Amino acid sequence: MTVQMEAADREKIKAIYKRLTTIGNKESSFAAVESMFYDAINISRAYGNDINTNEFLASLKKIEATEYKHTQTIFRKASQRESAIRRFMQSLRQNLHEWA
Repeated sequence: MTVQMEAADREKIKAIYKRLTTIGNKESSFAAVESMFYDAINISRAYGNDINTNEFLASLKKIEATEYKHTQTIFRKASQRESAIRRFMQSLRQNLHEWA
């Protein structure tokens, strides 16, 4: 079942998407990206907590289980962590673009 989002929530998703496109993938910006990710999850939860009926929440949870979890891994080099952050941001941007 497809979630029918309100216009105000679509605007919030678009704003998060636009901010993600301007932020770099450095470690210093990861806290802001993480905050935006959880803001998107909170918006999606307004339409139900069941991932079987809320496709937006299901897609965000999939990103959380894969890309986000990988960013929490301890890396030997900063470039490896930045690479994981870049993949996470790309997945999140792609997902938000589909729903905005």
